[in-house]
Amino acid sequence: NARNDWSSVLPEGNRSFFYGGASTSFVFTDAFNMSSNVLSFGKLRVGVSQTGRVGDPYQITNTFLQGTHTDGFRNLQYPLVLSGGGTINGFEASNIVGNPDLNNELVTEYEIGADLRFFNGRVGLDANVYSKTTTDLVWNTNITPSTGATSQTLNLGEINNKGIELLLTATPVQIGSFSWDISANYAKNKNELVSLNEDLPQVDIGGLSIISLIAKVGQPIGLLEGPVPLRDSQGRIVVASNGLPVAADDPEVYGDVQYDYVMGISNSFSYKGLRFSFLFDIRQGGLMYSRTADLQYFSGTAPITTYNNREPFIVTNSVVDSGTTDENENPIYVENTTPVD
Repeated sequence: NARNDWSSVLPEGNRSFFYGGASTSFVFTDAFNMSSNVLSFGKLRVGVSQTGRVGDPYQITNTFLQGTHTDGFRNLQYPLVLSGGGTINGFEASNIVGNPDLNNELVTEYEIGADLRFFNGRVGLDANVYSKTTTDLVWNTNITPSTGATSQTLNLGEINNKGIELLLTATPVQIGSFSWDISANYAKNKNELVSLNEDLPQVDIGGLSIISLIAKVGQPIGLLEGPVPLRDSQGRIVVASNGLPVAADDPEVYGDVQYDYVMGISNSFSYKGLRFSFLFDIRQGGLMYSRTADLQYFSGTAPITTYNNREPFIVTNSVVDSGTTDENENPIYVENTTPVD
């Protein structure tokens, strides 16, 4: 029943929360009798809304799951079915530790927009500016396995999205049964992790081989983080005895996956019931991880693997640890002379 569902979703003191919304619009061309051959229609709109959200059931207390036995090759999932009939059931503690203080997530959004039409509707502009803030984000995040579990559902912090959306429509040609329609849309969104649970320096939101998808406070969500070469105080690449670069102890952020903007441009031609249309889809900026390229590097089929005609070479501007240290116990590096075979 509903009562049991809520009792498994949020703690008793957090099960009641309020959210609502309101919007209004104003057709100023009608109100002020401004309609003309140039500006045929004009409307302004304003809206504010809140939406509450809760997490999945059974995240507030520790739970048991039907157990599994595995040797790395074969799995046995309870309940076990006996050959002579009947079953044997077994349960084990979940790897998700309960959070008795879990609260609801709340999304608050403000929007201001305008709808303008010119030349009796032959040209139209729809513009929208928004700011959307998510507080007490409900997220299942990794925790150290030494706690006896691997993850916990938390209220992580605050996320803000702000941006602009534009739609331009036009009919440049309309002669008899023939018409040409154009529409172009543009959207730009700035996404930022505003705050985070004080116990977490960052949040892992995915993995791509040795590359991680993370979020850090004050930066866009969806940062690509991975290994980088170790460098000495002069910025030279440190290599091992085999001539290959040594990875630094700490990974670094390469950039984020967020687009600078997205656009779509559509053209449509109509003549006596026949229509022909085509679309340009534009997505500018943002980093993408290519698993295909990764496999090409591994197998040696990527063009970059033909570097130096696949002949041995020395990594440019590289040094190797001499095995000695200076007066501050820092390693002394010397020029690398070992080629990569």
